[in-house]
Amino acid sequence: MRKAYAILEKRGEAMLKKIFCAAISAAVVFSTVSCEGLFPFLSTEEHFRPYDKKYTLNELSVIQSASFKKLNDVTYPATREIYEISDDFRAAVNNFAYRIYVSADKSKENFSFSPMGLYDNLSLLALASSDPTALAALDSVLGMTKETRKEDFVKAYKTDFYVAEKGTTQLYNAAFLTNEYEANPDFVAALTEHMAEAYSLNFQSDEDVSKMLKWADDKIKEKSFLKKSDLEITKDSAMFVFSALYFDNKWVNVFDAKHNKDDTFYAKSAETKATFMRHTYSGDCYDYGDYVACYDYYHNGMKVKYVVPKEKDGDIFALTDGVNFLKDDESKKILAPLIDEEHPEYGRLSLIINLTLPKFKSEYMTDFSPVLKDVGLGYLFEKDSGSFNYAFKDLPANVSMHLTFTKQKNKISFNEEGAVIKSVTVSEIGKSMSPGVMKTVDVTLDRPFIYVVYDPNGLPLYIGNLNVPRN
Repeated sequence: MRKAYAILEKRGEAMLKKIFCAAISAAVVFSTVSCEGLFPFLSTEEHFRPYDKKYTLNELSVIQSASFKKLNDVTYPATREIYEISDDFRAAVNNFAYRIYVSADKSKENFSFSPMGLYDNLSLLALASSDPTALAALDSVLGMTKETRKEDFVKAYKTDFYVAEKGTTQLYNAAFLTNEYEANPDFVAALTEHMAEAYSLNFQSDEDVSKMLKWADDKIKEKSFLKKSDLEITKDSAMFVFSALYFDNKWVNVFDAKHNKDDTFYAKSAETKATFMRHTYSGDCYDYGDYVACYDYYHNGMKVKYVVPKEKDGDIFALTDGVNFLKDDESKKILAPLIDEEHPEYGRLSLIINLTLPKFKSEYMTDFSPVLKDVGLGYLFEKDSGSFNYAFKDLPANVSMHLTFTKQKNKISFNEEGAVIKSVTVSEIGKSMSPGVMKTVDVTLDRPFIYVVYDPNGLPLYIGNLNVPRN
């Protein structure tokens, strides 16, 4: 193995200065200070487990080329463990998610995105900076400093990386750097500590770019999820950072297709037909007067919250205007009766929820660059800011690395078995230079609603609003 690497590195020694970086998640987020990710030898099957393998020289020549180089090694969790995060980190991510959601353009038919994919992506960009102004802006938007984020970042990552019988959640991050300049080894070391892969490549090579794209495809189990045209690669592309989320989890209480019914969905623009699924389970629900927020549950500790008006003509966006719906008000929780009135210490009966939910799926790309500028990150986009020069070693004095764009591509499906979410975030850095009577609530999602998918730590993996169900 070492000999194979030595031979390959010797052959490509002249090209070793170029670096390529990416991070991908089944909601793919990508930022470009010219940055994208790839892990070419992973299986594209629906579920997989990481493992060690020895490669022949011929196999390594496929993985690495004269210009495409792997800069580090990341060990992914082999077993499932839930790591408790700090309250500060949970609050920071939830506040970030709400702020981005409120600021985003939701004029499209439907809108959704992965807050964790975007948060991870920006956190990795912070590792590529030593500029005080850039770091202060990122720390303000992310709600914590780079130093205080690190431990919780890794804990959250490890919690949300597992393959189980009833589902899987997988988060991946990577940075792809141009080989025009030498990568800063301290930056690569920081990426490794944050469980992010690092690569060096030639962005003008179609072969190298295709490997970067394949990294993303492999992570979210779908061919050609990202296309070269999505990345807007130019001669000034210097680094791409990818964050990928793949979520495929089954309902704890599945929907029986025999109970499906085609009925009316009361969209704001016009009534439309949709296929509704129905099931009954015990769970938590909150009554906020004109609207309710109720949870449904996946296996593996994951859950989804639906926020929906009580009236068919209710406007969920107007009703929640100025209200952070990611936070639950426990005083508004609908309580089931006590098991024994004379012995409240015995607890309460379960609240029964009859849920009616439309089947739906959606896919689209969102450019978050305008949103990031609006929330205070405009400095990162300035061509002469030099915000991300730290990613490279010994840059010429006239070279300045800045953020070009941050995009996220998402694909989501809700059906009888569960939910599948695929999301990739990409940022590019460019250079310039029980029986009996039970308290029951009926929740019918036949009008526009908001939904939030949470992990076991209460972090919002995915947020969306459904205005018109498409299946």
